[in-house]
Amino acid sequence: MLDAVNRCGLLLLAALLLPGCAERDEEATSAAAGKSTTTTTYGATIQSTATAPTTTEASRFLSQATFGPTEAEINALAASNIDAWLATQFALPRQTHYAYVLNLKSQGVDIDDFSNQYAIESFWHQAITGPDQLRQRTTWALSQIFVVGEQDNVRNSAYYDLLASHAFGNYRQLLEDVTLSPAMGQWLSHIGNQKEDLATGRLPDENYAREMMQLFSIGLWELNADGTRRLDGNSQPIPTYDQDDIRGMAKVLTGWSYANCNPAAEFWYCFESSREGYYRRYDDVVLKMQAYEDYHSKVAKTIVTKRVLPANRTAKQDLDDALDTLFNHPNAAPFIARQLIQRLVKSNPSPAYVGRVATAFANNGSGVRGDLKAVIRAVLVDAEARDITLAQASNAGKLREPIVRLAQFMRVFTLPPSNARYPLNPWWMEEVFGQRPLSSPSVFNFYSPNYLPPGEMAQNNAYGPEFQILHETSLVDSYNYMEYWVYYADEAPGSFTRSYGAYETLAGNPTALVDKLDLVLTSGTLSPLARSTIISAVTQVPSNDPGERFKMALMLFQGAPDYMIQK
Repeated sequence: MLDAVNRCGLLLLAALLLPGCAERDEEATSAAAGKSTTTTTYGATIQSTATAPTTTEASRFLSQATFGPTEAEINALAASNIDAWLATQFALPRQTHYAYVLNLKSQGVDIDDFSNQYAIESFWHQAITGPDQLRQRTTWALSQIFVVGEQDNVRNSAYYDLLASHAFGNYRQLLEDVTLSPAMGQWLSHIGNQKEDLATGRLPDENYAREMMQLFSIGLWELNADGTRRLDGNSQPIPTYDQDDIRGMAKVLTGWSYANCNPAAEFWYCFESSREGYYRRYDDVVLKMQAYEDYHSKVAKTIVTKRVLPANRTAKQDLDDALDTLFNHPNAAPFIARQLIQRLVKSNPSPAYVGRVATAFANNGSGVRGDLKAVIRAVLVDAEARDITLAQASNAGKLREPIVRLAQFMRVFTLPPSNARYPLNPWWMEEVFGQRPLSSPSVFNFYSPNYLPPGEMAQNNAYGPEFQILHETSLVDSYNYMEYWVYYADEAPGSFTRSYGAYETLAGNPTALVDKLDLVLTSGTLSPLARSTIISAVTQVPSNDPGERFKMALMLFQGAPDYMIQK
């Protein structure tokens, strides 16, 4: 029976993203009756970000900008405004994952096995307890664009720190530091990339050269400013680069390896002997790669846009010009804009939405290109993000990814462990969720931004990236996994403690309980049918068992399409 119910749930999830009707007119007005509104330059009327939102508006905004809002955070935003919240979040200092891992080492924890366990532990620690929630959610989004999969503790800790440090910085510097990260160098094999050798037939490694263009900057096809594809005279898409451009970019990326390398004393890759195999010292993997000119190609190089880089230049000169070319490419703004919208707000942004965010990328209002702070703000305050009437369109919203769902449960319904450890790293999380932090199976992430779920969604050209890891088995298994945390998670000293008291006190009034969960989990968007169904089910649980009433309500929310789809 459970399998049948979940099969129906899967169909309902798909139906919620079907674009069976056209996108709603952007002239639609805010549903917040009686609230102060402002008309944007985009033609839509939305709630002003400088006035206090309602609690449901606050909850919905925070669902997009954090790992899931607590009731206290919702109430705090409702007493303030989005502009002030953004300013505060942009100014908050960040913790470092590298410091977390090294602190464990100072306590005698053996982190030298090069597993990814403690890097993932640090991820959960910050995602769940970090006050800088906008940075945390943005960094998670960036990690799914600039993907590095499972490496060792320090490499992944250092790499995630790199993304976090640039989350509100400039895209150009982010692209450079990603390129020169030893973690990325190992992941996409351009660390120790040597110049061509005509005598032996050796050619530079092309792996990172290809993915830097395809995945990190400009994509496969030339784009208009609104992210739609440009077409040639035969109505065919136009490639952004060809194999010659890849070869040229590969030559640009020669001559880079670990900092503090001594090729005269160590072989070129500059690993250093360790207790197992060959690894660099910890201090080396957190430093940018260094150029070694003897290994850098000195020939002229043709790169994307058919730009020719002259011969006999340094590795840094070639790299700077190549990155500048990608950064200033017309594709960069809409390419990055669309993916950040998908990660935070909706899977199918309109071209107009992509264009508006791309405009912020191209110019932050002060003539600066690539300002990610301006881009993130544009993503979150746009009419398509804020106007609740637009969220009712059939192709609005996005499937909540499993890691966000688990993080929200931990943030809202548990207390932090007394030892501040977050060992949420079971190997089978990948089997259950199809997803585990810092453990993407490939550079193409857990799912593609262009994934079209088969069936009606594909027929209607409706993208659903997260649906790529959702199927009948993962839907049931992930539900059971959440049930474990809701009902059975270990409460031994130093572990997680469930904190249900504030909700159990409402269990005598199922309507009040469901409405409270609706505010926190679904931002007041629970459908009338789902609401009445959950209230009815909770009412049937004996009233003298408030804990069971609450758990029943919470698990029904966990499986409800209204929660699974973030609107």
